[in-house]
Amino acid sequence: MNNTIYLKRFNISLPKKLIYFWFFGIILRLIAINLASFVPELVPDFVYYRLPIAECILSEGWLYCDCRYNHTPFYPYLAAFMLWVAGDVPFLQVFLINLPLALGDALVPVVIFLLFRKVKNEKLAFTCSAVYALNPISLVEVAISHWDGFTLLLMMLGLLAMEQQQTLKAGIWTGLGFLLKQFPLGLFPVFLLKTRSLQSTFWMGIAATVVIFMVFSPFLINCPTTFFENLLSHPLWQGAASEKVGIGTLKNVFDHLRLPHAKIIWGVLFVSLLGISSLKANERNYVYYAGILMVTLAFFTYVTHRQLLVWCMPFIILITIEKKAYISFILLFVGYAIRIIKPDWYFGLIHLGVGVWYYLALYRRMISGHLRQYLH
Repeated sequence: MNNTIYLKRFNISLPKKLIYFWFFGIILRLIAINLASFVPELVPDFVYYRLPIAECILSEGWLYCDCRYNHTPFYPYLAAFMLWVAGDVPFLQVFLINLPLALGDALVPVVIFLLFRKVKNEKLAFTCSAVYALNPISLVEVAISHWDGFTLLLMMLGLLAMEQQQTLKAGIWTGLGFLLKQFPLGLFPVFLLKTRSLQSTFWMGIAATVVIFMVFSPFLINCPTTFFENLLSHPLWQGAASEKVGIGTLKNVFDHLRLPHAKIIWGVLFVSLLGISSLKANERNYVYYAGILMVTLAFFTYVTHRQLLVWCMPFIILITIEKKAYISFILLFVGYAIRIIKPDWYFGLIHLGVGVWYYLALYRRMISGHLRQYLH
């Protein structure tokens, strides 16, 4: 693409047209994060979690010790700082607490372009980046105060660091990502199977551990028991969910079928999905392998939440465009919309069927790359 802007400080060139998509994506996200100011009943996560936890930190002190919370601590303290900046102005409270998650998600398409341009080609990277910038699933999740896109940004930065052979940076991004949500730990098997180096993976692990321990240490010192109790209390870890939240999940399907030993059956299937794909992962196809991990976590964890789809969106967009699988892409949004509506009759046939299709599509692309490696 000839019409580009060169950023000398970062030594990268960016297509001007793509910057327009990025800018429009930022504007849409900045508009979306104000939803809780106008229709708070549509944003219960902000009303019952983001704002109260931030208030608790500012008034009571320690997260986990004084404020009950079942996620890692990065975003609550960031939200508390933003609440302190906003003061007593309700609109500013909503805008500033949600601002980091909006900006984080808005930067994901930038990293998508930089990564996919290296591992694929610039034309494909341009399209994938533009689609992510405007995809409605990310916009909805930002509007309802979920920070999965922010976490995805750190995971994608970890993949970019891997591509640039920056081991310590990959570890730092992994550690920071874990402090938002746990799924960036999936970068470890990706890195190991990409590099085939235990030593490099060890140093990546050291970098991630240092970042995590530095943040965890105050809680481990002040209230270790409640710290672990809080983190382990999330219903996803226990394979539990309310009837409405569980709609469209494997738990919902197994409950309808009344399968005995459902969690054992799920465990065997889940480990098999991860294990089979791991056998074929290598330096050339590691991006597809990362996509398979995220698709497996987002669709085939025993209980999932809708927002988990954000984790795998860059890889879903990639394989959709490569295979021109637009029907599957449309059905992805249909399944997502049904899970928002939460009808009693639905138990995940569209949603899980789409997950199976994307798993197989990514796996086939891995296999073809694996064969080409030996043919050449």
